[in-house]
Amino acid sequence: MISDTRLFRLEYGEAHVAIRAGKLPDQPDNIVQPFFTQTLKLMASRRYVERFGKLTGENVGDHRFVGSTDETPRAPSFQWLNDTVPSASIYFRASSMVATKEAVVAGIGIGFVLSGDRDRTGDLVEMLPPLEDWTAKIWLVTHMDLHRTAKVQSFVRHLKEQVKTWPVD
Repeated sequence: MISDTRLFRLEYGEAHVAIRAGKLPDQPDNIVQPFFTQTLKLMASRRYVERFGKLTGENVGDHRFVGSTDETPRAPSFQWLNDTVPSASIYFRASSMVATKEAVVAGIGIGFVLSGDRDRTGDLVEMLPPLEDWTAKIWLVTHMDLHRTAKVQSFVRHLKEQVKTWPVD
């Protein structure tokens, strides 16, 4: 199992199953199946809110944010953050959603957290209602040459069963 932002090429055997976010993958030799929909919420710790107050459309520059290390992020949520928040207000930059969440939980600033994440997020406060752009379709992708193999089918079945047990928000 490899987790990376790089797009692995299934046709070259770089992976047997890919999990991809965003628009429907359109490579002609790939089999694409819907997996789940992921929503991000803009959150802050209660301690942060007690210190700096709630976020409104008018006070964005008065707050501290957790952003992406990527200067031109592909994720629409981080694109929104880059377009909306002055760069001087981004106090912490992270390269993963895990690090982003940890910074938010620690009270460093306001940042995006997966909506279904229940691990240590009970102290977090939603700062703005989610925008449609903060939701992404997640796809399971296999190459047509390997799609029907027992190991690929078994793994895909396992993933589909596991997603049914995840918290829904």
